[in-house]
Amino acid sequence: MVRVALPIALANISTPLVGMVDLGVVGHTGGASEIGAVAAGSLILSLLFWGFGFLKMTTSGLSAQAQGRQDTSELSEHLYRGLAVATCLGLFLVCAQAPLLHVALDVLGASTRVTSLIDTYLSVRIWAAPATLGNYVLLGWLIGRAQTRRALGLQLVLNVSNIVLSLFFTLGLKLGVAGVAWGSVLAECITLSLGLLLLLPALDRPSVKEIVRADALRELLSHNRDVMIRTLTLLAVFAWFTLEGAQQGDDILAANSLLMQLVNLSAYILDGLAAATESLTGQAIGSRRPHLLGAILKITLTQGAVLGGLLALLFGAIGPLCLGWLTDDFTTIDTAIRYLPWAILAPLLGVVPFIFDGLFIGALQTRALRNAMLGATACFAFAWVGFRELDNHGLWAAVSVHYLARGLLLGIQLPALRRTVALPSDETSAPLGS
Repeated sequence: MVRVALPIALANISTPLVGMVDLGVVGHTGGASEIGAVAAGSLILSLLFWGFGFLKMTTSGLSAQAQGRQDTSELSEHLYRGLAVATCLGLFLVCAQAPLLHVALDVLGASTRVTSLIDTYLSVRIWAAPATLGNYVLLGWLIGRAQTRRALGLQLVLNVSNIVLSLFFTLGLKLGVAGVAWGSVLAECITLSLGLLLLLPALDRPSVKEIVRADALRELLSHNRDVMIRTLTLLAVFAWFTLEGAQQGDDILAANSLLMQLVNLSAYILDGLAAATESLTGQAIGSRRPHLLGAILKITLTQGAVLGGLLALLFGAIGPLCLGWLTDDFTTIDTAIRYLPWAILAPLLGVVPFIFDGLFIGALQTRALRNAMLGATACFAFAWVGFRELDNHGLWAAVSVHYLARGLLLGIQLPALRRTVALPSDETSAPLGS
């Protein structure tokens, strides 16, 4: 479990650092408007891109089970099929950028200054769509096969190049918010090109007929539909969070954006355990050894509880210092410190839902994932109505309720998952993660 999880955790640590560097650059060269623009622009792109995050999750579950069966031709088909779908969807986003971004800016309802900066950021960043979605497929395929060291390498290429290029365009060429966007676009393209160069020559090359095989496409689309609904629902929660923060003023928007960097850092670290759970769960089912799921879940929940506690202690100790690294705007820092306890609580609340997500993705029980997220979002809405009088504290409280509801609703469905995947065991199968 550690061997599979550690590379992903290390890779994921570098991902929020990109956001921190981007916010840090604009925080020291601009002010609250620039911070809010980059944060809100990134969120809008998350709604567009991670709405298609099923490409990573479904590819991970399918490739993990194919790896468990040691079916190399099926593994190749899953990668090529995923890349073909990612290319089509990415080109669609580029072609439809004008109406999509217009609607997003209207819904956000930020100040005129912030809206103008967001438009500048998005008009550049959208061109990364095909490469971004292609990288989702590569990452999911590698995680499913437990080749997390390769996944680590590609993520480091993506994030380090993103940081270097963003600094170059922003501080060197003085392009401001547009420079941050151009750094991200080029980093995505570099990473996808490198990944294809390294992976494709070593694989079987399926025919077009095999890639578009009807039964395989039906299975892929069925899982993708459920995960897409689940992902869009999750992103809608955080979009609402950002929208309500923007309605409370630029200072609240900027403060929440800084605190979400800490929340994202904890989420990306915990996602290492979730990714290991995906991979080993899928391989256990593919190799007809579902009796191992209990051990996998016990180990990851224990490790997650320890890790979440350590992250909470770390945020409590150096949280104010981290905020000072991200901006020298004292008003934004003072505002963020008032709400810092909610960011400290986040890694503790995130352990169970993250690991349960990995378990259900690896088992390809995507309908259960979808239903749990819909239920948790309803809980978020009711909580926000109840806590609304508390303003930004109420907003953070509603997000905490969402975390708790996700874990509870997935936990309720564990007995059904066990019954669904119950198969005769085969102790002679290859070791998991091999």
